[in-house]
Amino acid sequence: DLPGDVGLLFIFDKPGFHSFWMKDMGFPLDFIFYKDGREVDRLKDISPDTYPKIFTAKEEFDEAVEIKARR
Repeated sequence: DLPGDVGLLFIFDKPGFHSFWMKDMGFPLDFIFYKDGREVDRLKDISPDTYPKIFTAKEEFDEAVEIKARR
């Protein structure tokens, strides 16, 4: 579980279309994608039952944040 005020930050060496999936997740997530500190895309309320679907942003990004879905 993730408390409401906690997220996971992923930092990548260079911008790209990095992939995420919901394997073994027990609750929905929101994904926020950044490039050079600017938000480039956001995916909301991604359900655990979407596995094995793979998710990425519409634009290349170098950072991503996962937070518990805000419904």
